[in-house]
Amino acid sequence: MAYNRNSDLGWLFDERFVSGEGCFSQTNEYEDTQELRDTAEVELREQLSVGAADLFDAYKEYSGKITEQKCRECWVQGMAQGIRMTAEAFLTGER
Repeated sequence: MAYNRNSDLGWLFDERFVSGEGCFSQTNEYEDTQELRDTAEVELREQLSVGAADLFDAYKEYSGKITEQKCRECWVQGMAQGIRMTAEAFLTGER
């Protein structure tokens, strides 16, 4: 089952029924990692030529799009698996 933005699960995901920012633990690891990434990006950008910086921006854009597609597909697959498991539990009648 591939991600389909016109399906019920696709609509549910795209409406951001569950916020991605709310899915992280209550620790500071996420924020700390973001800060480290941002610092590394600034330091890297200072060393790049204009052409290399443009290439880096394109890379970041494409990487972000790929990550979003992966997240959507994982979310849909997880929801579908949970629904199948729930249906199976009710259909077998075992308690």
